[in-house]
Amino acid sequence: MKRNQVEPVQKTLLVDSPDILSTFTLDVEDSLQLWDYTDLVVKILASIRLEIPIENQKISIKICNSAESKKINKKFRSKNKSTNVLAFPCGNDIFSLPNHLGDILICDEVVLSEAKFLGIDFEERFSHMLIHGILHLKGYLHDNKSSADIMEKLESKIMVKLGYSNPYV
Repeated sequence: MKRNQVEPVQKTLLVDSPDILSTFTLDVEDSLQLWDYTDLVVKILASIRLEIPIENQKISIKICNSAESKKINKKFRSKNKSTNVLAFPCGNDIFSLPNHLGDILICDEVVLSEAKFLGIDFEERFSHMLIHGILHLKGYLHDNKSSADIMEKLESKIMVKLGYSNPYV
């Protein structure tokens, strides 16, 4: 390891909380933000489940750096740049794990940069991106004005319930 290089943080948690009635895995590797995401994720999932059904479903969440985000974004979306959140819904076929809703990849470097640009704190932007990713796993899209309006309205409602501002105003 080179001098002044930060050793990667890798933590994988499996959380089954009575507050969220769901199970999620949280994998933090090469994270920019060296803090515990667990309580925040539980709080977000508890708010989401008041609006859409996520009970008894498994969600994998990985926090990554810009290099990994860029690599995965290029591989799956043919975009050669890092991005804030990627969502990979599981299919309902014989190859999918039972009750596995899907996987979410969040790049905390991009989220932090966006939070600074928007003048909000990291936790608020991270919360919005996790909500956005989970809604994608549940089938919500923003590929046209009508579907975008529906998704944004739900995101805003959940964000406000969490005590944050409406991200679309």
